[in-house]
Amino acid sequence: MGPYLTIPNALTSYRIACIPLVLYAYAQSLHGFAIAVLAASLLTDFLDGQIARRWNQESPFGALLDPVADKFVVIAFVSYAWTMGACPTWAAIVYLARNIAQLMAIPILMVWLKRPFHVRPKWQPKWAGFLAFVLLPIFLFDKPLGLGIQGTPVYFGVLFVSLALELYVLVTYVPRLIQIARGTHDTFE
Repeated sequence: MGPYLTIPNALTSYRIACIPLVLYAYAQSLHGFAIAVLAASLLTDFLDGQIARRWNQESPFGALLDPVADKFVVIAFVSYAWTMGACPTWAAIVYLARNIAQLMAIPILMVWLKRPFHVRPKWQPKWAGFLAFVLLPIFLFDKPLGLGIQGTPVYFGVLFVSLALELYVLVTYVPRLIQIARGTHDTFE
């Protein structure tokens, strides 16, 4: 199949393709449909890696495409939730700063500096992404569906842990970016 045309990469691409569909359905108040598509797209983040490892379809392209898709999802849905007043400004700033900074590094390193690099995330970025994915549906659907989750202590606890991990990832990411840009390291962890 080659390194590009694999089932994991198709699932990851599906996650990106679902962004406008979810936003359109949400804007049309088709909340059930939007939730179903969003849930299916977020599930692909788990499935693509599992399938890649199990079926020996891991590739450098897939290892890069997966976090890019995650960043597009977080940027799109956090931005939309923020404009709708469903995501606190201070939380949106943290999510957007981390995800935009990491997304911008790709063309800078690959195109401008021509620095090869690998992506092998440790548990902190994985948990940061997971918690962001847990919070995205709450940001989007809590108020329209009248669930009342956003005012609970559990919500604030998850949000606090999520943002702490996002900040940790951003703070540890910047020195690694500098190392890769200088050619003294080759892996984002």
